[in-house]
Amino acid sequence: IVLSIPMLVFSVSLYSAYAISIENTKTINTIPLEESISKMEKAVMLDPFHPNMRVDLAKLQKIQALETEEYALLAKAENNLNKAVKFTPYIPIALQETASYYFSMGKFEEAFKYLDKVVEAAPLKQYPYEVKANAYSAVAEHYIGDIGEIEKGMDIYRTYMLKIIDEVREANEKTKKPIHLNQNTLQTIFRAKYFVDNYKDVEKLKQLEDIVYISYLDLEGATGFDKPWKQSSSLDNKFRYEINDNGMKVSNTSGSNKFVYSQFFSLQSGTDYEVEVVFAGESTQKKLKSYVISNSGKSVQVSSDISLEGIKDGVHRYSFTTTEDIEPGNQYIRFDHAGGNEDYFIIDKFVIREMD
Repeated sequence: IVLSIPMLVFSVSLYSAYAISIENTKTINTIPLEESISKMEKAVMLDPFHPNMRVDLAKLQKIQALETEEYALLAKAENNLNKAVKFTPYIPIALQETASYYFSMGKFEEAFKYLDKVVEAAPLKQYPYEVKANAYSAVAEHYIGDIGEIEKGMDIYRTYMLKIIDEVREANEKTKKPIHLNQNTLQTIFRAKYFVDNYKDVEKLKQLEDIVYISYLDLEGATGFDKPWKQSSSLDNKFRYEINDNGMKVSNTSGSNKFVYSQFFSLQSGTDYEVEVVFAGESTQKKLKSYVISNSGKSVQVSSDISLEGIKDGVHRYSFTTTEDIEPGNQYIRFDHAGGNEDYFIIDKFVIREMD
């Protein structure tokens, strides 16, 4: 009996805190902000170790501080977030909200530390890497576009964004079920890579806004997919492709034409586009063909014969206009190898941009 009484009191306290929190969530838009804060302070007092309650209280305190210019409340909000992390260091929500708080305060380096902790808490989940990519992109764009500090933005891309690929690669080495970054995250990383590679080229940077799809094949192969592209004959061992540091190497010793094709991207109907494909210099297959295909409307949107002997610096470009009958979101690019020899081609990257 003596032991059960404290346990009963503790249970009632936790339940009361939970009830107050739920009630506050339902009425938060209909009662004064000060009243909501008061309720959450009581809930936190009854259950000081619940991370979500401290996070909710911190959000309210931050809002009130910014609305009333009572900046002492920001210190209270930060204290609640830090305690939420301290009591539950492996709960992603507390880490993410703390990172978000520091971002909103302009304390980017502090925010980045908590993003790293989110990955540490769930290294084999996809979302921490997506959160990091979006955060790094926002901060870099703030430096580059809002205040014109290009070098700081470049540093964010180099030091943080591009290392996401290495983090994913390391995580995938420890699991049989690899992490697959989604296309939005990949495009965010690849666009950062494009900026880093071309930041001194004004004309190329102008084209960045027009890019609708970009792929660095060496990086794409390191982001969770054993075979990020698909091939027309996956069971034919005479036709294969592999990803290495130079890009995607495609070979075909069979006697018939085979091809590889990308993941889906989105093109708009009735729109002018340019495709730029960059081949590695050691490619020995000098002639091949490329197509842009749509799974809706007209199938072959464009085809292009490529002769690697007749192009400069391994760069081949071709342009086309999409038909009016396609639906955005189910287009892809493919590259054909005629086969019958030991030759191969290596694609370093390709870019699809909308033409003015």
